Amino acid sequence: MRSPLSFLPLLCLCCSFGCAHGPGVSSSALPLRKVVVYRNGVGYFERDGHVDSDTVSFQVRPSHVGDFLATLAVMEKAGSSVRSVSFPIREQPAPKPPEPDAESPPSPPAGLETVTLTLDGKSHDLAVGYVSEQPMWRPSYRVVLNREGATLQAWGIVQNLSGEDWKDVTLSLVAGAPIAFQSTLATPVTPLRPILTDNGETITQVPVGQNTVVASAPQAFANKKAFSSLRAPEREPDEASAEAPRTPSVQVQAQVASSLIAGTTRYDVPTRVTIPKDSATMVLLLSEAAVGESNFMFSPDPGVPDSATHPFRVVRLVNPTSGLLERGPVAIFENSAFLGQGVLEPLSAGGRATIPFALDRSVAVQTEHSERYQGARIAQIEAGRLTVERDRLQRTVYRMQNGSAASVKLLLKHVHTPGARLSPPPLGTEESQGQDSALVPATVAANSRTELNVDEATPFRQGADWASAEAREAELAYVNHPRADAKVAAVLRQALGLQETLRALSNAQATLDAQRSVLTQGAAQVRQSLKAIEKSRGADALRSNLTRRLGELERKVGDVDAQRVAVTVKGEEARVKLQDVVRGLRVDEPLK
Repeated sequence: MRSPLSFLPLLCLCCSFGCAHGPGVSSSALPLRKVVVYRNGVGYFERDGHVDSDTVSFQVRPSHVGDFLATLAVMEKAGSSVRSVSFPIREQPAPKPPEPDAESPPSPPAGLETVTLTLDGKSHDLAVGYVSEQPMWRPSYRVVLNREGATLQAWGIVQNLSGEDWKDVTLSLVAGAPIAFQSTLATPVTPLRPILTDNGETITQVPVGQNTVVASAPQAFANKKAFSSLRAPEREPDEASAEAPRTPSVQVQAQVASSLIAGTTRYDVPTRVTIPKDSATMVLLLSEAAVGESNFMFSPDPGVPDSATHPFRVVRLVNPTSGLLERGPVAIFENSAFLGQGVLEPLSAGGRATIPFALDRSVAVQTEHSERYQGARIAQIEAGRLTVERDRLQRTVYRMQNGSAASVKLLLKHVHTPGARLSPPPLGTEESQGQDSALVPATVAANSRTELNVDEATPFRQGADWASAEAREAELAYVNHPRADAKVAAVLRQALGLQETLRALSNAQATLDAQRSVLTQGAAQVRQSLKAIEKSRGADALRSNLTRRLGELERKVGDVDAQRVAVTVKGEEARVKLQDVVRGLRVDEPLK
């Protein structure tokens, strides 16, 4: 299928901003040759040329002088004859009236400072690099869906607000942000000094010094290697094309050579370009086949109320490059039609992006939540005290209804509860890079309903009695664990035996308690009956039978109480023995 974007050549858009201003840094002796634009508000600028003088002057905006002095790097391309470099900031005296027939010395434009580079000798081939403020370059993407997958295009937009034309320069865009800060080297700083009083007070403690040994006296920029990190090797257009890591499979050919330097993607435009001041240029950075598809994603967004019940249409895309794709807008196309726009978040090499671009109301999703507890693991044993770790299980039920005539592949964006884990993750689940959510896949047939359960387990710890059901479950899990400590497991087996005894005694106690309850209730009823016939004549026989019955019940209550006492004593003995068994145990963390 022919891509709707395949007719696009290298596109340069020159847009006037309508705001003229003087250049931040300029030099009539050294023309601008190279510009590298970063994503953090700075650019690297490089000037070179032949100088027949012992000085080179730069006109610098006052606000740029500190950055210029802090980042200025100088290299004489013909050798190492640069012996000293000075960067005086000369205060301009009040102008004097010119003498008759005398030439007035050149003066910097109003509002600019003159920074002078002093050289040794009259003839030099110099390269000078420095960092200056520069609007960050901005990416813009196109995704064209087709039967084979997708085509990804990336464009870079560069804005020239430097105050001078970038004429016939080498242009590079870097998908990264090196640390860069504003410097105040041009601002005089006079530190506070100690005050010597009239009483002759002096420093009462001698400062400690430190001696160092210099292995060799390095010379600043003594060889070309010192400057190689600032200069990219010049390459002919055919060389750049040969070094490109991929060959695009569509008609639009990528116009730059990309490379990975120190983990940062760099795009080098192979031909020199001209960008007038106060204008913008857009260049094609890459055009490559990629793994991609159109899909649905249920991801409720407070800014889109209907997304609480309906999914988004999304494009799924795998980064086909070897470097980082920066954040930027994406336009989606398919079958020669525009589908929508989205935003690509920063995407690492090989990473998969899911980009919403429209809302689809043909599919509806409802959610339901519930909670329960499960499992028990030994978290810690210290000084006879047992701490168990359990899971709070939170279940989310997704009920999906597809009202369209086609089957739907749906991704459910499940936001994790803090500290929770999917237990277990549904087949095909993809965890996000930040691990704060997961994409859970589901398929809904045409004109049908289905549901999917997603369980999350949140571990929590609590103290447990050694005779409790949670303790028994945790001990069994430990002794059956393949990495259990043999000595600890042997002691726990003894504890399990004593716990079984305690459990049997507890059951016996419960049975005796139930019997006593029945007997005492019967005795209470007999007493009520005796009280009712207490003054009745002719009820002697009944009174005798009830009295005999009450005596039997009270004797049985006494027997049950004796058995209860015996069971209680045995239980206390077993509990004391259990405490003695586990007192020396120590477990510091749960088994994984």
